Amino acid sequence: MSELLFRQIDFKKYETDGVVDFTPIHLSLRDNIGTVDPSFTESFWSGIKYQWLPITNRTSELYQFSDVEHDDTFDFKTRVKEDGTFIYAEELSRAKNNEHYDYILNNIRAIEQNRSTYQRAGIGGSLVAGVVDPLNIAFMIPVFNVGIRAAWGAKSALGVGYETAKLGGIFGITSELLRAPFDPFTTAQEVTANIATNTAFAGLLGGGARTVANGLTGIGKKIRTQKDPLKITTTSTPNKNEIIVYDLKGTPVKASIIDKSEQGTILVKLADGSEEVLDGGTVFKNSIYDGLDINGVNTNSLDKENATTLLKSLQEKLKVFVDAGSTSQLPARDLILQVNALKIRLKTLNNEPVNKPKEPNLTQGTSNIIEEIRDARKNMVSDEGLVKTPLTKFSLIGKFIPAERLQRLLYKDGKNVKEAPSYVREAHMKIAHNGVTPLKKNYLGMGEQSIDMLQTEYGALGLQVEQYWRKLWNKSLTNLDGTGQLGGLDYRSTKVSMDRYMGKDQQTYASSSTGEIKTPTFDEFAEEIIELSILNGNKSWNKRYYKDLPEFKKLAIQRLEDFLRDIDQRGQDAKLFHDKTTIKANIEELQTKIDDYEKRIRVEKDVQFKKILQINLKNIKDKVTFYEQYVPTRKDYKFPLYYNKEMLIQDEGLQEELIQVFTKHFLDQSKVTRWNETTKAYDDVRIFDNAVGRENARKYAEEVVDAILERGDDAYDYGTGIGKGKHLMMRVTNIPEHKVMKFIVKDPRVMTEYAKKMGFRIEFSRKFGDVDIDDLINTFELRMQQDGYSAKQIADIKSDFISDFERIAGQMVRDPQRADSKFARNIKRVAGMSYLYGAGISSLTETLAMPIFEHGFGRVFRGIVAGIDGNFDKMRANAKDLMHMGEGLEMIRPTAHHRILHDNLRPLQVGRIERGLEVAENWFYKANGLAPITSVGKLIDSAIRIPKFFNQLKQYNDGTISKLDIIELARYGIDEKLAKRMFKNGAWQETDSGMPLLNIQGWSTKTKADRELKQAVTAYFNTASRNTIIHATAFDRPTMMDGFVYKKWQPYMSKMGIEPDPRASVGKRANGTYAYPVARLESGTMAFPFQFYNFAFAAHRRILGAMMDPAKQHRLSGMVSLLGMSYITLSLKKPDWWFENKDYPELLMRVVDHSGVTGLYSDIFYHGLNVAVASGLHDPDTSWLKGRYKAEGWDTAFGFAGASPNMIREWVEGTNDLLNDRTEEGLKKISYNFPALSLLGLDDDLRALGEKERFRY
Repeated sequence: MSELLFRQIDFKKYETDGVVDFTPIHLSLRDNIGTVDPSFTESFWSGIKYQWLPITNRTSELYQFSDVEHDDTFDFKTRVKEDGTFIYAEELSRAKNNEHYDYILNNIRAIEQNRSTYQRAGIGGSLVAGVVDPLNIAFMIPVFNVGIRAAWGAKSALGVGYETAKLGGIFGITSELLRAPFDPFTTAQEVTANIATNTAFAGLLGGGARTVANGLTGIGKKIRTQKDPLKITTTSTPNKNEIIVYDLKGTPVKASIIDKSEQGTILVKLADGSEEVLDGGTVFKNSIYDGLDINGVNTNSLDKENATTLLKSLQEKLKVFVDAGSTSQLPARDLILQVNALKIRLKTLNNEPVNKPKEPNLTQGTSNIIEEIRDARKNMVSDEGLVKTPLTKFSLIGKFIPAERLQRLLYKDGKNVKEAPSYVREAHMKIAHNGVTPLKKNYLGMGEQSIDMLQTEYGALGLQVEQYWRKLWNKSLTNLDGTGQLGGLDYRSTKVSMDRYMGKDQQTYASSSTGEIKTPTFDEFAEEIIELSILNGNKSWNKRYYKDLPEFKKLAIQRLEDFLRDIDQRGQDAKLFHDKTTIKANIEELQTKIDDYEKRIRVEKDVQFKKILQINLKNIKDKVTFYEQYVPTRKDYKFPLYYNKEMLIQDEGLQEELIQVFTKHFLDQSKVTRWNETTKAYDDVRIFDNAVGRENARKYAEEVVDAILERGDDAYDYGTGIGKGKHLMMRVTNIPEHKVMKFIVKDPRVMTEYAKKMGFRIEFSRKFGDVDIDDLINTFELRMQQDGYSAKQIADIKSDFISDFERIAGQMVRDPQRADSKFARNIKRVAGMSYLYGAGISSLTETLAMPIFEHGFGRVFRGIVAGIDGNFDKMRANAKDLMHMGEGLEMIRPTAHHRILHDNLRPLQVGRIERGLEVAENWFYKANGLAPITSVGKLIDSAIRIPKFFNQLKQYNDGTISKLDIIELARYGIDEKLAKRMFKNGAWQETDSGMPLLNIQGWSTKTKADRELKQAVTAYFNTASRNTIIHATAFDRPTMMDGFVYKKWQPYMSKMGIEPDPRASVGKRANGTYAYPVARLESGTMAFPFQFYNFAFAAHRRILGAMMDPAKQHRLSGMVSLLGMSYITLSLKKPDWWFENKDYPELLMRVVDHSGVTGLYSDIFYHGLNVAVASGLHDPDTSWLKGRYKAEGWDTAFGFAGASPNMIREWVEGTNDLLNDRTEEGLKKISYNFPALSLLGLDDDLRALGEKERFRY
């Protein structure tokens, strides 16, 4: 076959008749009347060639002629005129010489001749050709037919017909995409007909096959019943007229009782309509697990040794099923029955009480899946870690990502090779898992929402306050509703500033905090409300002034107090904040732990493990001491204290003033509260109002101010001390906000920053209780030492764990005000505005295609129909719920560009230049479409996801949910119990047409359980939205993208001011050194090489990884959608000449590259190709293999360095060209590398200024 199909066609010079025929190609085939019909063999090969001959001909042509230079003496027009081949002119126009011309012409004739045979071919040969078509065989691989297998297993002829028709349609589209571009005779009508025929034929074939199979199954059952009618055991059901029938293999079938005899014989009717006669002696046995047949051996005949051996073997087999990560290999029911039967046998032999497992539920539908998964869960040997897929087994990229190393890879130290221990992997998943890659336990219906998932909503809490304030502010100025923003841009503040500058300010507004009369911008209004809220904490001010405030300002103050109360309540729910009652309960609980540890230590013989117990005991006692001294947080807390470090550094007079404020405060309260690192508790130092006391108060005040200047706006970091940082247990200075109001940051962004940081601490407390990060990693170190890990392995594992912890906690950059970090932030903003002008159009690819990947064509289509059918307003309501949960807000907050340009290096306080760049950047990503398209994409996803989610919950509640939906929900931490609570206790609503509405604002928050349920729903939608409309998280990225790495510390680093990191280093000695010291290297410039790779790393898991994930339901339709949208977006971005200058292979490669389906590998490939071009190893001008651009030496070097260094190089070279009278070259380089020029359409104008010839002919 391969010889016939792929052999090179021998060409000869085509001799024309001398007659020029202008008949259109699709009407030019000869009349076949009287021609002998093709044989079966000829029909078969014509079918194969119809699909593949155009492709193989073009491939062969590229192989022979791609490197051939164009012959200048070759006259294409003359050849066409001489040969009379005008109708083939378009195809022949690519000929480079006479030989190439003849080759193309012969290939065209060969295709034409085969078409003639194919049109007259018999159906038998054509049908067989279609069956053995390589593409058709590829589509039968299990990875592509999950839906067919599910429908076949359900014995649904219609279901199989639908699934096979869907696959047939996709096959038709794919085959036509491959064939049609290379077939010169193809027409649009032919392509449409081929796709339709594939769809219809596949549906009929699949549905018919299932119908026949159902019939044969019924016949087979009757035959088997006649041969062996008594090999049946049964168990009763709640319905007296029904029983569950099992054969000796444990296969259950529900049956209806028709009649009973006095002797106990029962006549039953099975689901397929057949009737069975059951002997009374085998009816209603106690359990199907008694005396089960395993490989021909009855369990009742096994002794203890044999039963134990067989049980271990089956349990290992069960583990393999789940480790394989394939739904098709989910532990089968017969294996689960066998394991349970052996357990019962062993208990019987040991004279132990036997609680027999619950019988499988065999009601109609798929409810047995839930029971199957429950049983599998009980028998799992290990459910830790990520499921392994083909991508992860062979991925090189994972070696650079901490999450991949922790969860999948091995840590090596010489011959000592170990994976990270399960307790580290489990803790890491609790912190960082993002739901993209399934866990082993997800296949068993188990899941847990990580801190990264749960904290997603916190950032929106502060933003909601800001938006509420904006509405009040805008209403007070204009008496109009709205926020004064258009597309997220604050046009009202701009107008206020312009009026003030032009002297047109009406001056009708008076500040209630300063008394100043002027119309405020929003930032000025927000500062006023913050000051009023702080002043309101002063009882004398409240009594004198609060009642006279305008109502809208009282509402603004109240909204801020509600926000702080919400954070406080969440902290109490997670036992992060405490009152006297919870303190007493905690001490009692800890005392019980102390008693237990003391008993265990007395009897423990393992020296190393006893050491771990003793350390844990000391930590528990420290906590008891701490709680005994704990002072609950103030109830009148008015605003987060972020001291204005920038302002204080620039003004020493303000530093002195702040020192005096703290000095007076310490004297007024007659004490200073300080953390004692030795006792792990707070000590109160008495301060007396005398010379010594005033001196001490001044000394302590200077220490506080020094700490503020060092820590600055990160007042909510993890400090020393038990649990979550000193400020959370007790504010060390405990100073009222109104005393330091002059020195703090009064910006609405403080609320968002505070909510995000507190969100992490609250969720960390919920996951790990009173254990802080240092307790956690110290315990890890001791346990790993006991388990035989080397110091290097422990250090590597700790470094990876800490890396993801710091990134999820927002602590990846410890000094964002460092010069290199400031430079990196600003230059990356400029580079983004220089090169990402087309990012909005590019984002259309995944914005429109990923919902299909995630939900399938069917759900997306039904969503569109629902919108057209009068539910559009309700769909908008569902979409708005997403905004209330914290997603889809890209038009309000400047975060859309984080999809491409990752930057977590931004501090709360920035200078004027950086603030100006932030404003410009915000405008840029709205103007280029990235922000609105991202927001719309998330809202579209939510409109489709909410009805889907409701149906999944309903099916879970009804017991009809599928395996794949169980796994999907478990990825996001939703198990059976939680799903049923969400379904029963949510505030769901329905439209008149039955479309579910989430109504998230209506969900109860009265109790702790209610609040946690609502948060779980919010975490699901936020995380799922980020995974569909692609955003990378710490789980996906190397640490260098965030500006830091952990490396083994070397002595020379001390000269650079770099000392061993106490958290990551291993084996601290008495002299303060470490057995294996680890340094933390930090610089914003580290992220330069990865500046635009945030999307690529995210897509690597969410697209390429998903293609290899057997639990994903819509991979093939998603891939087709991504490729199609990739071509469309390239058409929108690129001019016509870009397409005209590319042949089919290059265009196909660029479409695939742009779609994201190859993940990071396409970027790696093109980087390697650029190196080959720049080094002279490859010439793209003489090859079909071309790069994204023609690289030169410096291009390659700076390409690896990243976009920002490359931009600076172009600026330097462009300036040098201008200074040396190379105006055209200089302006050209600057035009391509200057912010926003391309977006504004000014890049061509700038280049035109340097052209020597303004008009060219």
